[in-house]
Parts: sequence; C-alpha cells; structure tokens
Amino acid sequence: MSQMNQLKAEAKKLLTVRSTYFLTLLVWVALAAIAFFGVGYHDTAAELQNPLLVQNSIFGSLRFAGLISAIVAILLLAHEYRYNTINFSFTLNPSRSSVLAAKFVVLTGYSIILSLVSVGIVIGCLHAGAAAHGHMIGTQAYTVISGNGYLPGLLLQSVFYVWAMALAGLIVTALLRNLVASIAFIFIFPGLENLVSLISKTLVNYLPFSDLGAVLKVDTRELGFSAGKSMIIFLIYLAVFGFISWWLFLKRDAN
Repeated sequence: MSQMNQLKAEAKKLLTVRSTYFLTLLVWVALAAIAFFGVGYHDTAAELQNPLLVQNSIFGSLRFAGLISAIVAILLLAHEYRYNTINFSFTLNPSRSSVLAAKFVVLTGYSIILSLVSVGIVIGCLHAGAAAHGHMIGTQAYTVISGNGYLPGLLLQSVFYVWAMALAGLIVTALLRNLVASIAFIFIFPGLENLVSLISKTLVNYLPFSDLGAVLKVDTRELGFSAGKSMIIFLIYLAVFGFISWWLFLKRDAN
C-alpha cells in the first residue's frame, strides 16, 4: 500500500468512528456555552475590559480541547489493538513505520482543525455573549511568546498545545497498547507531576506535562519557563519517547 493510500485509510478510520464526532462536538458545544454564557454574558462591563480576557478564555478552553485530542488519538490506535484489527493493517501495509507515520499526519491535521476552530468559537461567542448583554469587550493586549501583541503567537501556542496532547496520546498508546491504561495515564500522570511540585518547584519545570501546560502561559511573570522554552522541552520529550514507541512498534508483536 502506498503512503497516500495509508493516509486515506487512517483518515477514514478517524472519520468513520462516531466517538470522533461526539468528542469533537462536545468540545465545541462546551466551549461555546462557557464563552457565551459563562464569560461574555455573565461578566460585568468592567470585567470585560480586562486586556487578557480573550487570551485567558482561549487558553483555559484549550486545556479541555487538548485532553479530548489526546483521547481521540488514543482511540485511533487502541481500538485496533482492542479489536485485533491492527494485524489487518499490517497485512495491507507491512511497513509499520508507514502505518505509524500516517496516524501522525492524520492526527496533526485533526488537532490543527480542532484548535483553530475552538479558538474561533471562543472569540466569537465571547463577543456575542457580551453584545447580548449590551456590553463590548475591551481592547485586548495578548501576552504571547514574543511578549508583544502578536495574534499569530497566540495561535501558535494554541495549535501546539492541542497537537502535542494528541501526539502524547498516540505515543502513550503505542507504548501501553491498552485503551483503559492509556486513558488513565493521560488523566493521572499530570496530577502526579503536581505532587512533585510540592517537593521541588525547580524539578517540576522539567516534567513533560508541566512544561506542556506552561505553553499556555497567560502571564509572563508566572514561575517556570517561558512558553517558547516549554515548547522546546516538550518537543524533546516527544522526540525521545516517540523514538522509543516507534522502535517498539516495529519490534514487538502486534498483540
């Protein structure tokens, strides 16, 4: 099977599973409701003048979107092990690297769409909610990687976070090869990192999910690394554990 056909096959797997649509719609409906009613309509006129209001709302919402992207990535691979259809994929395409690469590309496309649409929904519903209450949102001064009011930087942080969570889900599943264990890991491990912060404020800055969370920094005065440095550190984690998962994906039996 050619790489293009493998990409089409993986895209079809993603788009023919009802959970993909359910989880994606869940994210967008939840973000729209929170942005419209919880912030835009509910906040006072003075609160809506906060220059970081939109960025706060976007970054807070993307933590949920990132979690969902990780679950979608887990389901994409874990279901194949659960129902033993992974052997069928290997029969059609003996190149396991090609199979894994196709999943990477498909999840990258999905996470980009999920993040950008989520940002658009949050911004639109914030303004709509404020207008419905007879208010307007004040001028926004985004504090992004460059430290200037630079909207592309905010979008970069947003896309990176959701994309990185999706890849984390894929890598964890490739290592554990179990649906329940992979989902449990995504939920539990970040909490364990928070416990480390009680022991060492310095060490926690080098832990993967703590760094990924720091990508969505709202205030540059917060403790820890900057968003840019956090991206680099998490990319290193992705590269190392991505290589390990790829090597084991090639060497271990499908089951």
